[in-house]
Amino acid sequence: DLKKHNVILLGSAWVNDWVEKLPVKEDFIYSVDASILNKEPLAGEKSEYKPKYNEQTGDVEEDYAIITVKPGVTDEHRLMILAGLLSEGTQAAAECVTKKEYLDALTQRLQHMSDKGGPPKYYQVLLKVAVDNGIPTTVSILAVHPLKVTRN
Repeated sequence: DLKKHNVILLGSAWVNDWVEKLPVKEDFIYSVDASILNKEPLAGEKSEYKPKYNEQTGDVEEDYAIITVKPGVTDEHRLMILAGLLSEGTQAAAECVTKKEYLDALTQRLQHMSDKGGPPKYYQVLLKVAVDNGIPTTVSILAVHPLKVTRN
């Protein structure tokens, strides 16, 4: 399928470990400490994002997710990866690419990054997800980074 189609995957490199082998330098990566590391922080961005838990109940209150769009096995097709640190973040990432208000906001951000060739073809989006009672309630786009393809 990766050779002949565009593919959408749910879950991070923890469950799709072969995805990291594709030749793309990613700014946002998942750490072994259950956080998202920002390898190239821009002004106002942090270098690490971790989920936040309620101290009394242990329930998650805040999660983070990454939407990654990068080339698949061939340049003719794309791979989209929707993955949160926790299930709530993954759910929010899926909502972000299927609900009009989120798609409009993302499209606007990508348009602002346009150059002579248009908006970036490959990119990563960092999302902050507010969670209430196990349900993602508010999704905010914290950052959008274009990806650099390093195919030989």
